[in-house]
Amino acid sequence: MKFSSWIAWRYFFSGNSSQFGPFLSAVSVTGIAIAIFFMVVVMSVMTGFRSELTDRLIGFNAHVEISADADSSSGLSAEKILQLANWKGLGSVQRYVEGEVIARSDASGEMLLQGARLRGIDPDDISAISRAEFHFPQVYGSEENGWHGGALIGREIVGQILVHPDFGDSIEIVAPLAEVGPSGELSPNMRKVRVDGVFKTGIYEHDSKFILLPYELAEATLGLQGRRGFRLFLADPFDAQDLVAKLNATLPEGWTAIGWQEKNKRLLSALRLERIGMGIILTLALVISSLSIGGVLLLLIASKRKDMAVLRSLGLRERSIAAIFSLNSFYIGMAGTLIGMILGVAVCLLLEAKPLSLPSSYYLEYLPVDLSVYSVMAPAVLGSLVSIAAGIRPAFGASKFSVADALRYE
Repeated sequence: MKFSSWIAWRYFFSGNSSQFGPFLSAVSVTGIAIAIFFMVVVMSVMTGFRSELTDRLIGFNAHVEISADADSSSGLSAEKILQLANWKGLGSVQRYVEGEVIARSDASGEMLLQGARLRGIDPDDISAISRAEFHFPQVYGSEENGWHGGALIGREIVGQILVHPDFGDSIEIVAPLAEVGPSGELSPNMRKVRVDGVFKTGIYEHDSKFILLPYELAEATLGLQGRRGFRLFLADPFDAQDLVAKLNATLPEGWTAIGWQEKNKRLLSALRLERIGMGIILTLALVISSLSIGGVLLLLIASKRKDMAVLRSLGLRERSIAAIFSLNSFYIGMAGTLIGMILGVAVCLLLEAKPLSLPSSYYLEYLPVDLSVYSVMAPAVLGSLVSIAAGIRPAFGASKFSVADALRYE
């Protein structure tokens, strides 16, 4: 085996007598390097995108939400939920109310409208929103929580209705179906509130839709159309589905629990399918790139046929000859893999140091990169295996020839 490795190593560097041999070898190495490079970068970006998006989704929303149907008459409290859950990793239970509203303001001199989602929480629970940045006016000093009974609005809403807490602006929140009118029809409820601050989650859908109010004020504003319930936070967010199954089996009639995975099922499924699809495309690109290795080996075999015949006549076995060309295929693959890995890691480190900006349609503001051992080693192992597989058939074909014929016609 050592002799076969030595011969394969010499052939790898010396090439063959064909004028196209070195060119095809360079093409093979380059093709594999490009495929490995894109696999490392894309896997790192996809992993980073999924991780960052998941963290931000969990950071703004609860891990588990419990809500009641509109006609449910069963009362439920945070203490009762703790008893029903009986979950070791359950950190806190917070009440909330939520509903669709219209936010409007004439602070700019004209009336501007924006559809929004109003969420009411207790002011002390704002600390549970872990992945949001809050901006409060300087007039409130340097307090960590400058929420003083007014509205906290998403950063994108600031530009949509042209209000800002630094200017002491107010907004009017309209709940379209909040009250029952004199004749029995549902009528709107309007409430004017001061803008206390602005929050930024980095997810456009949240920053352009949500308005936060203290619980009692939000409940009074939403009236009949508010969806009331509780937000649960766990030590391990990925335990949410197990807790949801337990709660749905024990909650009173009319109450339902839903986990963050189920609530964002479409988004997470799209990310999963995109990752699988991209993996398939890049793997096919790697396979196609490795096919040129077969051509390189065939040229090498043709140019070294006499050498192989001499070695066979001296007692070298067929499997040793096959090993020579299999190792040559492996060396070509490893050269491309190493070049691709180095370039891929370098680009990922650059993207981590200087992130690229993304348009709002991508949910995040910048391109996240999570360079891990898996995102580097998985392409490397796959590249090596594909390269070996591409050379197996030519290599074993090279060992099946007549020594006499090879020496006669050379």
